[in-house]
Amino acid sequence: MAITFDSIGNGGLREEFDMTLRQIGRNILNPNMDETAAREMIISIKFKPSGPGKMNVTYNVKSKLAGFRKSETMFLIGQDSSTGRIDMSEPGSGFQQVSQFVFRIGDRGTPEFKLVEAEGGIWKTEAVRKIKDYLELVLSEQDMALRNRITIIG
Repeated sequence: MAITFDSIGNGGLREEFDMTLRQIGRNILNPNMDETAAREMIISIKFKPSGPGKMNVTYNVKSKLAGFRKSETMFLIGQDSSTGRIDMSEPGSGFQQVSQFVFRIGDRGTPEFKLVEAEGGIWKTEAVRKIKDYLELVLSEQDMALRNRITIIG
């Protein structure tokens, strides 16, 4: 019987080749990987004599895949005016909702409430309306004496 690529290791070499080829294909199709990097498959077959008329054969299939493409993101950073604590978040991370503004509450003897541009962008009237609606909802659940002392402007 003739030895072929497909017969080495009772088909084991062909199976490793096919699996590695699919792995390379998945790596190429992955949008997070460097699209310009070369991928590589290395097939190693070693023959070692093991006595008269015999040899041991070992084979190995390895791949060199592309790494992650370079990515960039932005962190928002701010300081709590009452505690001095530094906070960082990533827009859209779930830690802070995606927004072009931050509603800050501080207390240095007298309460402070202010809207601050988070990303240097211009916030829309819609953002002010949503905050006003939220504050009115929370305030409606409070004692009448407290509700009468607070005016929401927006």
